Amino acid sequence: MSASTTAATTLPHRRQRTWLLLAGLTVLAAALVKHLYYPWTLWLLGITFVKGQLVVDEYMGLRWVQGYWRRLVLGYLVVVLTAIALVQWLTGA
Repeated sequence: MSASTTAATTLPHRRQRTWLLLAGLTVLAAALVKHLYYPWTLWLLGITFVKGQLVVDEYMGLRWVQGYWRRLVLGYLVVVLTAIALVQWLTGA
C-alpha cells in the first residue's frame, strides 16, 4: 500500500474518532453547565477550546496548513473565549 492509499483509508477513521470525541466533550460540557461558577467556567472554556481546535484541524482541513490561516482561525477562537471569560469575570457570574 502506498502512503497516499494509507492516508486515504485512515482519514475516515480519524474523523470518526474526532466526531466521537466532540460528542463526548459536548456531553461533558452539558453535565458541567449546571455549575456556572468560577472554576467550572474555566473547564467549560477549556472544553470549548479543545472542541474548536478539533473542528479547525479535522473539519476545516487546517491541520496541515502552516502559517497565517491556521493562526488566524485559532487566534479568533482564543479571542472569543477570552472575551467570554472576561465578561463573566467582570459581571461576577
